[in-house]
Amino acid sequence: MTERRDRRRNARQAMVLVNTISGGNLGRIGNLSAGGLMLISSQPVGESSIYQAQFQLLDAGTATRKIDLAFQVLWCAPAGSKNTFWSGCQTIDISEQDRAAIHAWANAGD
Repeated sequence: MTERRDRRRNARQAMVLVNTISGGNLGRIGNLSAGGLMLISSQPVGESSIYQAQFQLLDAGTATRKIDLAFQVLWCAPAGSKNTFWSGCQTIDISEQDRAAIHAWANAGD
């Protein structure tokens, strides 16, 4: 198994992930790093699926930053709650500025 290189942080505020192609709600982010995220959704997503998405990243204060990225679903599994699924996703395309913003957010701690 490949070891994660980036620090991952749980999302304390709701970070809704929007599909930028369809405009639909993909779900919310459970945890996030510059290299990937855990998607929490109400329906399963296909393994190996690729999405272009956007979400609002909240910093330690009150500022928000719109993050655009593409990610690939590595795995999807039912969660403990009815109609809830967890998906492990790897970031495959993101700007350096957005990657740096996520990295700073993840390393700021909870």
